[in-house]
Amino acid sequence: MFSKERKPDPDVIDVTIGPRATFSGDLRCDGSIRIDGVMESGHLETLGNVIISPGAKVMATVNARTVSISGAFNGEIDAQRVE
Repeated sequence: MFSKERKPDPDVIDVTIGPRATFSGDLRCDGSIRIDGVMESGHLETLGNVIISPGAKVMATVNARTVSISGAFNGEIDAQRVE
């Protein structure tokens, strides 16, 4: 049931944390994650991309293919590319 092979689809934004949302915890998906709000702590893991929008604040560990930072970031990044 859970042994399905994960395949990246970086062009699809699976998760958006909106500008009025605050999130704390772990999040895992196969597509991309866009943060417009605040992530106070935790871990983001995706086979796709993480986009930290202008005005967003992320304090977390991030594992992704590409991480694009336009907002505030404090944490660790494991990625093939950081912009």
